[in-house]
Amino acid sequence: MAFCNPTVLESLPCLFFTLLLASSNSISTGTSIAAVDQADALIKWKATLNNQSQSVLQSWILLDLNATNSSLRSEPCSNWVGISCNQRGSINEINLPSMGLQGMVNNFPFPSFPDLTRLDLTNNTFFGSVPSNIANLSVINYLDLSVNQLSGIVPSEICLLTSLKKLYLDQNHFNGSIPYGMGRLKNLTVLTMYSNNLFGFIPASLAFRYHSSGNRKFDKAQFFEPRK
Repeated sequence: MAFCNPTVLESLPCLFFTLLLASSNSISTGTSIAAVDQADALIKWKATLNNQSQSVLQSWILLDLNATNSSLRSEPCSNWVGISCNQRGSINEINLPSMGLQGMVNNFPFPSFPDLTRLDLTNNTFFGSVPSNIANLSVINYLDLSVNQLSGIVPSEICLLTSLKKLYLDQNHFNGSIPYGMGRLKNLTVLTMYSNNLFGFIPASLAFRYHSSGNRKFDKAQFFEPRK
């Protein structure tokens, strides 16, 4: 009959603890790297905005992340205006409504925020076209770009954001037609696109879903007339 080596048995708890600690450190390091990368992306975007925006976002500054003195640290998840994070330390909300911000929206680092569920930039002075890389916001459910000076077409890539529940694009300078693929947004309950330069018909994929089915959440007013 074979017997277990007592020395080996005694070392197992220590070995298990060592492996657990190494795994924990690895997760912590990965999260830290992600948070730093996201903060760096926001700092670079801030640098493209006008001078007034720089002062509004003065809390967005990278100091010594390794400092033990809190006055020497800048933590996006707790100290930066408009920024919220999930339990893993990854940014999941950016709320900057009516902040007087001005700049190009196509400079926004959409690919840097795979965990973003809410982006609110309403009532600022963002201009230019919305880039196709907005499709990287794969889990977003609330997107408000209304009351800005955005132009160009409504990018068809928005139709890939299948978790969207509320989408506000009103009071901009969008032109062209409403992307046909909007009908793919099965979770969408609010869509506003009024006060733009849009033309053509509401896509049948939307009209059929919200009129023929008897669901009146989407009547014509929500596309072309002000919110109540």
